[in-house]
Amino acid sequence: MYSGDIWTSGAYAAFGLGVVGLTILVIYWIARAYDSNKQLKLRVLRKNKMMTGSMGRDPVTDILDSRPLGGVYLMGDGDVVPFLSAVPDDADDDEAMEHDMAQMAVRYVMYALDRDDWKREFAEWEATLEESLRATTESIRRDKLRASLTVIPGGKTDEESKQDE
Repeated sequence: MYSGDIWTSGAYAAFGLGVVGLTILVIYWIARAYDSNKQLKLRVLRKNKMMTGSMGRDPVTDILDSRPLGGVYLMGDGDVVPFLSAVPDDADDDEAMEHDMAQMAVRYVMYALDRDDWKREFAEWEATLEESLRATTESIRRDKLRASLTVIPGGKTDEESKQDE
C-alpha cells in the first residue's frame, strides 16, 4: 500500500462526510421553510415599518431581532403594568413615529381596560362567538356521523311501521 492510496482514501472519506453534512443542512433548511400545516412560509418584507397589530412571521425571532417598543404585562395578582421603550436619540422621523404609535397603542389598551361597558360588550360578543363555534362544531360532527351511516335494504316500509304502532 502506498502513501498516495491513504491520501486518496482519506479524500474520498472527507468528500463522503461533506456530502452527508450538506444533505442534512439542505433537509434542515427545507424543513424550516414550511410551517406546521405543510404550507410554504411567506416572508414579509417590512417596507414602511408601520404597526399593524400583528407580530410578523415568528414572534420569538421578531422580539430577539428588535426590542419591543411597548406593551402590557398582565400580572398574576390582577395588576396591569404598561411598559414603553424610549425613543433613541439618533432616531429618524419614521422611527420616532413608530414609538409614538406604540405609546398610543398602549394608552388605548389601558383605556379599554378601564371601560366597563366595553368589557361587558366584549364578553357578550365572545359568548356569542363561542356559542356559534359550538353549534358549528356540533353540526360538523353530526354531518360526519350521518355520512358514515349506511341504509341496509330490506327493512320495514313506512306503512308496516305505522301498523305496528
